[in-house]
Amino acid sequence: MSKEIYINARFLTQKTTGVQRFAIEIAKILHQLNPAIKFIAPKNIIHHDLAEELSVISFGFLKGHLWEQIELPIYLSTKGNPLLINFCNTAPLLYQNKIVSIHDLAFMVNPKWFSKKFATFYNYLIPQIAKSAKHIITVSNSSKKEIENLIGINPTKISVVYNGITFKSSTEINQPEAINKTNYFLTVSSIDPRKNLQKLIEAFITWNPKDLKLVVIGGKNNNFSEASITAHDSIVALGYVSDQELINYYQHAICFVYPSLYEGFGLPPLEALAFGTNVIASDIPSIREVCNDNILQYFDPNNTESIIAALRFASEHTFTEPKPIDFGKFSWDKAANAVNEIIKVHN
Repeated sequence: MSKEIYINARFLTQKTTGVQRFAIEIAKILHQLNPAIKFIAPKNIIHHDLAEELSVISFGFLKGHLWEQIELPIYLSTKGNPLLINFCNTAPLLYQNKIVSIHDLAFMVNPKWFSKKFATFYNYLIPQIAKSAKHIITVSNSSKKEIENLIGINPTKISVVYNGITFKSSTEINQPEAINKTNYFLTVSSIDPRKNLQKLIEAFITWNPKDLKLVVIGGKNNNFSEASITAHDSIVALGYVSDQELINYYQHAICFVYPSLYEGFGLPPLEALAFGTNVIASDIPSIREVCNDNILQYFDPNNTESIIAALRFASEHTFTEPKPIDFGKFSWDKAANAVNEIIKVHN
């Protein structure tokens, strides 16, 4: 590669959700593939060990979008305007020499899922970034079509790079203490309207199965409009948990359930399948694309009776082995190598 390459590592200042996971896993492998790649971030880093592993350059006085839009491009201008890789949807608007990953266009599909401030900002920012970027990376063909149709980007400017499976463990682990000796359904997602958790909880409470609980893992993000979890004896809301705890919950669940109304990719159902856990999920394009017929049953996420029917079906098929799935195409190594090839083409 003839010129310097920088990666926008602002994700090191953020809690790890799906978008940050994509950035973290690919960044670690790119650092091995090309140690000359430089990582830059604001000073409010929270993932200190990873920042040290990546030899991150930390600078500036600002944080968040202000750092990204003001200090980052100024810094890069002093380095000859090198290629900048951005993994988490946003990027410096006025900086031209950039590649950006846009995971989905949920804020355009339904702005009401988000705070008014967030939706307004993203509806302006993301289309402008997409149009000014040298290339766009997205995580599914479903998202690629939306970027083409909603923003008007030429498909030749967009590459699909699938997420990988992060958690791998063949070790049998004791059932989590919070639900010891309890059969449970599991769902993992942030607490926001498009994840449709309230509908799932209403369905679960209406169904009211004996000796079964619904375990909800995930926290709330202030970028989303109001969403909450109904308090009920059969609902166990755990918030954020460690990676190892998450593995525990995946491995011991009767079934993983994913009621999301919209996804760019939908990683949790794939992770559940990787642990041999049955999955029931929303019948939406991205999950169909990623999971195909490996789902035990698809349901209509807008229909309570459809969700209940799938929950009941899953409870009666506890020992059904999920169909074999080709996890080879969902590898972080494969994803990082694909990104590396994109970098070579555009540097």
